[in-house]
Amino acid sequence: MKTQMKKPGDLQQLILHISTDFINLVPGEVDNKISEALKLIEEFTGSDRSYVFLLNRSLNTLTNTHEWCAAGMLGYSYDELIIADYRKVYKKKGIDYG
Repeated sequence: MKTQMKKPGDLQQLILHISTDFINLVPGEVDNKISEALKLIEEFTGSDRSYVFLLNRSLNTLTNTHEWCAAGMLGYSYDELIIADYRKVYKKKGIDYG
């Protein structure tokens, strides 16, 4: 899928829109709003999915808390990821995780 080039102002508008939506949320609305924000990010970037992972430094894990997939795309089911294992996956793909 070819995506149209976005202007820096478009990204700023997206960030402003998402941030404004989160300002007055009550706790029960947060999960739905995160999903909506992921959808907007996915549409903006032209990607087929977007995620939020929760980093727990004391347990050395990453947990997938939210995911958005484009129409027709299947979601992935992630168990809790051990950070050291996650780094190994990136290393195999030639990506410097840090």
